[in-house]
Amino acid sequence: MNFIYKYRAINTRGILIENYKISHSKQEVFEYILKNNLIPISIKIREIALYTTKILSYRLHFMYQLSVLLKSNISLIQSLNIIQKECHMSVWKCILAEIIKRINQGEAFSATLKCYPKLFPEIIYRLIEIGEHTNSLEKNCQLIYQQLQQQQILKQKITKALQYPCIILIIASIVVSLMLFFVLPEFKAIYQTFNAQLPIATRLLIIISDKIADNALYIVVTLVCIFWGILYIGNIRQI
Repeated sequence: MNFIYKYRAINTRGILIENYKISHSKQEVFEYILKNNLIPISIKIREIALYTTKILSYRLHFMYQLSVLLKSNISLIQSLNIIQKECHMSVWKCILAEIIKRINQGEAFSATLKCYPKLFPEIIYRLIEIGEHTNSLEKNCQLIYQQLQQQQILKQKITKALQYPCIILIIASIVVSLMLFFVLPEFKAIYQTFNAQLPIATRLLIIISDKIADNALYIVVTLVCIFWGILYIGNIRQI
């Protein structure tokens, strides 16, 4: 599991540096600081490094900012530095800091994005790579932004379209539950009063109702866990 660490260190000129680093352990961050010729002062864990829906949605804002800054004839490094300083998300600050560092060491921008496949899938870093080779990085960033925006709009439409069927399904489930727990037991009591034999279909429903009533707590807990698990898997992805 990866964590976000905030570290404070002093460089060779005696300047205090505060930054973030995504890492498996504090020891790894300590070694990273020493490797960069810094004197460590403090290393504190901030949070678990996760790709939440909020983190992924910021990608749209990032590509828009980058395309605008590049269009204004601001260099790639300066643009990334501006975005990183204005960003308030720890995960993004770490990622941007690492990208800036690697570019300064001579790596291509597209190559640095390959290190974060969940955040920057192949279609994104391929377009960035083409932009670098054809001197059209700003145009390709704008194209990526437009594609991400269209994907977001489509996702919102799908979510909205599924709302009505989900509401109907919930209402139907409530009605069926009320019948199993309240209506069928009343029928059972009425038939027992007259010593009449219940139809096979009704008897089966009553047996099911009794089984559900006996295990109601376990069923509710299981359903809640399944629902929570689906939300967790859908909205949170570990780096």
